[in-house]
Amino acid sequence: MKRPRKPYKLKKRNDRGGQYAIIDKATGKCKFTGTTDKFEAEKLARVQYDQTDDNAAFHQKFAEAHLAKCNSEWLTNTWDMIAKRMIAGPRGKYGGEKKASTKRKEECLWRNPCWDELRHKRAIDTVPRDFEKATASVGVALVTFGQRIHNYAMNHRLIPYAIMGKEMWPKHGSNPRSRAITEDEHNRILKFLGGPDQTLDGLFRSHHMLRYRSRRNEYANWLNFLWFTGASNTDAANMKAEDIKWGEGVLEYKRGKWIKPKNHAPVRVAIAKDGEFEKLLKSLPKTGNLFPTLAQIRQSIRSRFFGQIIEALGIPKVTSHGYRFAFAERARKGGMSAEDRMANLGHANYNQTHHYDKNAKVVPVSIEVLDGGLEAA
Repeated sequence: MKRPRKPYKLKKRNDRGGQYAIIDKATGKCKFTGTTDKFEAEKLARVQYDQTDDNAAFHQKFAEAHLAKCNSEWLTNTWDMIAKRMIAGPRGKYGGEKKASTKRKEECLWRNPCWDELRHKRAIDTVPRDFEKATASVGVALVTFGQRIHNYAMNHRLIPYAIMGKEMWPKHGSNPRSRAITEDEHNRILKFLGGPDQTLDGLFRSHHMLRYRSRRNEYANWLNFLWFTGASNTDAANMKAEDIKWGEGVLEYKRGKWIKPKNHAPVRVAIAKDGEFEKLLKSLPKTGNLFPTLAQIRQSIRSRFFGQIIEALGIPKVTSHGYRFAFAERARKGGMSAEDRMANLGHANYNQTHHYDKNAKVVPVSIEVLDGGLEAA
């Protein structure tokens, strides 16, 4: 039986580095296979002309050839290359150079083992299942970091198409640590810090700076400062006596996280005359750092001690950032205006402030009071 004639022929093109071309005998059209191996070229040609569904390799080669003409980086970019480029790059929305601490935090997130299978994979070879597997059982910080890498790659045209849609990422509830600390919990912590030395030695043995009574008093004053101001961990630790404007009755400072402080109005916290906050400020150093020891300790260490205290007291998970939530909720519940709450917390828009005060249990004014028939209690 005579074998049917092939509808194509192979021709080796020396002007293309010796790769084979498939030439259609009927039309004379030429397609390059991208390979110099005749057997591989023959296989690709048979797949093409048989018109079967198992020609993925052939189509992939031609697809990559087209992608290379649009952007050659698409064929070589791995997620490790993309992540390192994002970490080393400028801040996203607001621009400006990232702080060294921010870069260290992002590098730590990228080193997490959950990214191991994805790390050196080409972006164009990635499917949604790869991201879903990596983020299946991790916390919200790692999921958010994965979203940032993906969106960075899209926004900077490092990948030709989106791999994960917005609704495909794992949904996380609110972080149990991101909550307001209650007044009762705050008082329990202060009482614990003022307790007998032997109950605290085990906690603070790892850091000599807080093994002494004076240091613990400073730590307790720092927590009280957080309670009255709603300042962040680092801003409070770096606060200076010069930030207190006694003549105006306010504490005024610039937030450390601001890249361009001149573009922000300073944070202003009122100091009530004869109040507990005023007494606290008057008991602190009159010049320089209000908390000289804590200013020398890294944020992670201050937070670690707080976590140890919480665990020792059996208090539900919360961080020192819970003081910021507590301040915002108390301010809103007490009737402080949105503008004043934003000024106290150092926020540029209300959405930021609402993140902190949204759980405040506000008691609305009765309609009868508003109508003028009754007086407020």
